[in-house]
Amino acid sequence: MPLESAGATDVGRKRGHNEDALLLAPEHNLWAVFDGMGGHAAGEVASGIGIETLKTFFDHCARDAEATWPFRYNKNYDEMTNKLMVGISYCNQRIIEAGDAEIGRHNMGSTAVVCAIQGARAYFAWLGDSRGYLWRRGEITPVTQDHSLVNEMLKKGQLTPEEAVNYVNRNVITRALGQTPRVDVDVEHRDLEDGDVCMVCCDGVNTMLTDDQIAEVLRKESNLDKACANLVEAANAAGGLDNITVALARYHA
Repeated sequence: MPLESAGATDVGRKRGHNEDALLLAPEHNLWAVFDGMGGHAAGEVASGIGIETLKTFFDHCARDAEATWPFRYNKNYDEMTNKLMVGISYCNQRIIEAGDAEIGRHNMGSTAVVCAIQGARAYFAWLGDSRGYLWRRGEITPVTQDHSLVNEMLKKGQLTPEEAVNYVNRNVITRALGQTPRVDVDVEHRDLEDGDVCMVCCDGVNTMLTDDQIAEVLRKESNLDKACANLVEAANAAGGLDNITVALARYHA
């Protein structure tokens, strides 16, 4: 049975427009959420460029296995890790180029979280505080680690988890697309079991819902389209303080 997937995006209850962009590319077993940032609607431009560029790169690779990549292959990593790292680096380049070309969009940027499934393995690549999760037999496990000031302080013992919830700079991220010519893309992979669900989302989901609440939604609804809609509804019910975007992909052995 092929992979099942679904996604949903919503402006939320407090924002005037949606700066998130969602990629559902089941033909490549590829799903992504980009969360844009920047004034004068530049955030939605940045995230849109990111999604378009990533899709174009994977299309390009699928058409011609010998095609030249825009960045060098790193022999220390496998092919899919390289493809994700190069694809996201290409997104970064295109966002910077677009920002430099138009007044008011300089330094526009975006976070990114991408999931690609190859065989029985899921690859998660990310920059910023958009997240990737693995749901297995009713339990959810974060795969990504936020590139954020709060997370850095937590790792150094400068904040407790309780203090982090209300920390004044909790929205400050330490990595994003569009800010520097070179980006460090983190990639993690997980071997999959039958029925596993991979999830990628913006912070408008995980700041409104705890991991346990997300897991409960997935436990109650097996239909992925409905599960995405229920996650959006739950995030809005919890306040909907930011845009809300999520994608789900279920693996079948």
